Amino acid sequence: MNESPTVSDPKKPAKLFSPGFTALLGVSFLGAANDNVLKQVLTLMVVTGGLWANYLGAGTQGIVSLVLTVPFIFLSGYAGQIADKFSKRRVIWWVKAAEIPICIFAMLGLLLGSFWISILALLMLAVQSSFYGPAKFGVIPDLVDSHRLSQANGLINAISNVAVILGSMVAGPLADMYYPTKQANSDTQAVASMTPDLDNGRTRTTNGSSETASAAVELVSDPDRKPQRWPAGFALVGIACLGLLAATAMPKMHAAQPDLKISWDLIGPHIQTLKDANRPLLVVLFSWSGFYLI
Repeated sequence: MNESPTVSDPKKPAKLFSPGFTALLGVSFLGAANDNVLKQVLTLMVVTGGLWANYLGAGTQGIVSLVLTVPFIFLSGYAGQIADKFSKRRVIWWVKAAEIPICIFAMLGLLLGSFWISILALLMLAVQSSFYGPAKFGVIPDLVDSHRLSQANGLINAISNVAVILGSMVAGPLADMYYPTKQANSDTQAVASMTPDLDNGRTRTTNGSSETASAAVELVSDPDRKPQRWPAGFALVGIACLGLLAATAMPKMHAAQPDLKISWDLIGPHIQTLKDANRPLLVVLFSWSGFYLI
């Protein structure tokens, strides 16, 4: 792979918006956006009115969310060891390189209209992203001045959250092109808005009733619009390619602990981290977790 010029002294941090940190911002933005484009497209396809509505039963959208988040819980500790043993720049590059075939696989699932291929691709993206996280945060001290670490971490988190929002927004039009829908027939809604008055045998209109609200949001397939299954897949692959390009712009750097013996224990590192963490760090950890829970 093509490498950018090596940083003259990898132990000497650069300024905040150095080429390396700017590239990291781009990698973080594009990676978070891609994960959420596919997640949101799948979510919209499994809710009522979607192509795979309630495919695994009621609440299938919750399973889609779990597929994206669970790998981070079990693999982050192992991924952190990988980020220490090898050059973080190299880890980031290979993670982004792996994203391209995964997105091609996701595009295949979407083209075939296969729920299982698409959900498997989302799981693979989650696994790939879980290996990116520790390298992403671990490489920041090598790219910015020490007194700018808080600012740099804040920017990384901010850009990632913006990417999540924009990725979810872009997924809406892509899902609409992938499986066009429309509101249920207006005549049906009108009938649903009329309920019998059991007291006097007359029919009355129930404006704002739960029946009317339910009918108003009911979606069905739109026969007047032809499904376009290419755009969503192309968007995934295109974003992945841009992410690899951004990763290539990062400078080379040395591994933090090249002699580290990797432990295959996936839970132990989490427990040890909690034991070693001081009180301020624990407050930050649980506050951050609470923020994302909300």
